[in-house]
Amino acid sequence: MRPVKTLALTRLFLYYPYAIDLHFPNPRSPDMRYLDVQKQLENDLQHYSDHQLLPSERNLSEKYQCSRETLRKALENLRTEGKIFKNKNIGWLINRHKIKYDLKSTLGFSDYTTQQGFVPTTQILSSTIIPATAQLLDIFGLDQANLQFIEIVRLRFIHDIPVLLEYNYLPYQQFANLLQYDLSQSIVHIVENDFAIHYSSSQISIKYSHISNEEKNHLLIPAHQSAVKIERISKSQDQVIEFDIEIWRDDKVELLLEIQN
Repeated sequence: MRPVKTLALTRLFLYYPYAIDLHFPNPRSPDMRYLDVQKQLENDLQHYSDHQLLPSERNLSEKYQCSRETLRKALENLRTEGKIFKNKNIGWLINRHKIKYDLKSTLGFSDYTTQQGFVPTTQILSSTIIPATAQLLDIFGLDQANLQFIEIVRLRFIHDIPVLLEYNYLPYQQFANLLQYDLSQSIVHIVENDFAIHYSSSQISIKYSHISNEEKNHLLIPAHQSAVKIERISKSQDQVIEFDIEIWRDDKVELLLEIQN
C-alpha cells in the first residue's frame, strides 16, 4: 500500500484555494449585538425605582455604543420579559410589579389592585344607552331587535398609568337606573347589592389581540404592540346578565387561574 501524503495547510490552500472554508462567525456579530446591550441594560435596571422613566433611546444608544435598531431589540426583549414597559409619547419605564389578576375572583378592579399595594383610579369614558346589535342579542339569547343595552366604557389606571380599557354591557330593561350609580366602582358589586341579582357563573375567553388605534391611544401603547383581550359572559342562574370586554396592556398584568383536582 502506498503511504498517504498529508499536505500542509498552506500548500492545500495553494493548490485547492476553494477546498476549505475556515470562516468562523463572530459570536457577537452585529445581528447578535443586542444580546450584549440587553445584558448591560438588565444590570443597570436595578438602579432604577418602579415606574421610573429610563433615559431617551438616543441617550441609551450613545451610552451602550449601539444603533437605535440594536437598542430597540434589546428593549423589546426586556419588555417581553416584563421588566420594562413603554408608554406612547413618554418613553420606557421600569416595570417591577405586574397586577396579579385572579380570573375566578369577583372582586372589583379597585379592590384587588389596592390589596396588592397599587393606587388605582378610574376614568369613565362613556356611559350610555345603545340599540341592540346582532352580537349582543346573540350573547344574551334575545331576539327582540328593539331592545336596548347599557354600555359603560372605563379606563383603569395604576399610579396614573393606563392599564385596562373595559367595556360593560347590560340589558337596559333589567337595569334601567344603573347609570345613576357611581360607575367607577365594581359593576358586580352594584348588581348584587343594589339590584339583588347574584352572579352564579361566567364564561371567559382570553386571547392576544390587535386593537384599534383609538384603544392603543387610551392605553398609551405603541402601534406594533398587541394586548390581552378578555371577554366574559356572566349569568345569574341560566340568564345572561352582563357581557364585558377587558383590554389589558400585556406588560402590566399576570393572569392567574387556580384549578383544583
